Amino acid sequence: MKGIIKFAVCLLIAAVNYSCLTGIDDYQMPNETLKGVVIDKYTGQPMLTETGGYRIKLEELSWSSTPTPEYFGNKQDGTFFNSKIFKGHYRINVENGPFIPLTDTIEMDIKGVTEHNFEVEPYLHLNITDLQVVDTTFTVKFNITSENNMYQVLDARVFVNNTSFVGSGANIADYSVQKIDLSTTMNELIYANEYSFKVSELKRGRTFYIRVGARVDDPIAKKYNLSEIKEIQIP
Repeated sequence: MKGIIKFAVCLLIAAVNYSCLTGIDDYQMPNETLKGVVIDKYTGQPMLTETGGYRIKLEELSWSSTPTPEYFGNKQDGTFFNSKIFKGHYRINVENGPFIPLTDTIEMDIKGVTEHNFEVEPYLHLNITDLQVVDTTFTVKFNITSENNMYQVLDARVFVNNTSFVGSGANIADYSVQKIDLSTTMNELIYANEYSFKVSELKRGRTFYIRVGARVDDPIAKKYNLSEIKEIQIP
């Protein structure tokens, strides 16, 4: 009889241990959605950016007034989308991008599909004024402007890639090495000048995507503000 009792106890312990090890989870998976657009205040259009050009900060206030932040990134077209969020009350913000940081606190309930847009003030705007392709060489001219002139402009660069995802984090290094150091030039002179890059010996029979970028000496991100994307064909 004692042997049967011991055997039953062992089976019970084993069952409990197995349940703990397998970690049966009865929590529902997060399936709420937060989406929106980061809008350029000066143009009224989605901010020209790149993947990882900024991040969305989420703080769930449903259970704590000092929660651990969660973050997710953006798409190149200036939109953001996350469909794996728990239902709840959140404080949200957009940060770590090439724009004046937002100081207003936004709180909202995220339930089902929730949409919110942010309006930001980019540090710089880059405008391509001319683009010429001759044989395997292209020359791009551009200017840099600023509506807020908050920080010193550091540098300008050209970015080249073989897909339309092109920027500081997505480029062909051999074609994207050129940089203009502007850190010792007064911003007023920078905004008054036109700049150019010439990239040679691109591979024949290929399509490339290019854009230019510049960044300022802000104390947080030092991310590039970017121009529109241009497509070129190399014969």
